[in-house]
Amino acid sequence: MDTPVPPEVLMFPITSLPYILNTRPELQQSFLLDFEVRPGWIVYNPNVVSVLSCNEMFQPVYELNPIWNPDKQVFKIKSNDDLDDLKDMLAKPIVFCTTRRQECEAMINGFDTDFVLLLDPSDPQIATQIKQIVDRVEERLNSGQKFCLKINFSDLLDKLTSNQFKNLVYWMNCEFHITNHCRPNQFLQMNLWIFWCAMLPVFLMASLPYRIARKAYFHDEEIHLQVSASERREAFTLRSYPDIEPAKRRAPFWNLSTHVSWCFQVTIHV
Repeated sequence: MDTPVPPEVLMFPITSLPYILNTRPELQQSFLLDFEVRPGWIVYNPNVVSVLSCNEMFQPVYELNPIWNPDKQVFKIKSNDDLDDLKDMLAKPIVFCTTRRQECEAMINGFDTDFVLLLDPSDPQIATQIKQIVDRVEERLNSGQKFCLKINFSDLLDKLTSNQFKNLVYWMNCEFHITNHCRPNQFLQMNLWIFWCAMLPVFLMASLPYRIARKAYFHDEEIHLQVSASERREAFTLRSYPDIEPAKRRAPFWNLSTHVSWCFQVTIHV
């Protein structure tokens, strides 16, 4: 009996996306890349791929589904029709763009590196996690209560960080929200008590009432995408692609001889 192929999550620096597309032809219809890394250089087709966490490097080629706000990274689900649209979006290949900030003695704020996480929801185990999320949204929607589910993949990123570097790096932009009203106000819900002691009037007049009202009228819940403890890192040595006449050039077939690419492959655990 054949051993089932374990589900994979691909993780790689954003500048390595051209190489990944060249090695995975099934993804080429999802992206069209510019020749220069700059804001908007990654053009994606929202009809075939769902980008749920991104920055200014990404831009859609078609209009996005109205239930999705890419700036706030929020799904607004108010009806069963919206829920069906959510199911359709989560059935496509899912892309997360997250930023790793690494401390550096030579720089006050360290330095940032953008990474791309790519999930294949057609895999049964990944599909199971997505179904659990959708079922939870449907349950809260049918309850008639205002709700907000935060889908957090920081655990996955933590698993991909070497133990010797975990104290030196942290990940940003690693979540999205599903709600029928609004996401929580991050500022008013900060748990930095030293800050609130210094800003006691603001806490008493704004933060404390907001917390009480949010607790009374909203159901806030956090869901973590899980990953097993086993992981495998594979290094790729890029070969040079033949240069193409400018009039015939089409991304992602770049001359990538000056790039170095690597990615993680990890097994999803349900």
